[in-house]
Amino acid sequence: MPPPGQRGYHEAVKPLVPILLAAVWLTACSSRAPERQVPDAARLDPIQRTASLTQIEGDVRVKRAGAPAWKVADEGMQLAINDKVRTLRNSFVTIRFEEGGVMRLEPESLVAVTDLTVERRNQVRRSAFTLMKGRVEAELDTLSQEGSEFKIKTPTAQAAVVHREVSFQ
Repeated sequence: MPPPGQRGYHEAVKPLVPILLAAVWLTACSSRAPERQVPDAARLDPIQRTASLTQIEGDVRVKRAGAPAWKVADEGMQLAINDKVRTLRNSFVTIRFEEGGVMRLEPESLVAVTDLTVERRNQVRRSAFTLMKGRVEAELDTLSQEGSEFKIKTPTAQAAVVHREVSFQ
């Protein structure tokens, strides 16, 4: 125990602890972390492409992404990701891709557009569809950009383009 009138080191520093903690906290809050170089989102985000409906024969319907109801398909109608197309009995439709190539839906088919993008950075094109019912045939222009792909999926299988033609049911 220190003699009367003399305080120990801990006793002398004790009243300063809240002040020191407040100073440390203020310094930490006011100091800025080094800014990270954030890539320009417009350069990295893929560009959404479209495909259009052509050669409509019979009763063909389109359900837009997030829409509650099916609409009658029109010649030239643009499709985007998550849209669905269905052909009813004795009906056909051709989907034409903006970079060339076509996919034909046979009668009583249902297909969903799952990807239609091109990467800004390297121009890799991705086209993917989910065939839920029926049959489709596709004839594509050559996929010139390395890494580009065209896929058709079903709940149990997947087909990818090797050359220029693919048929799947």
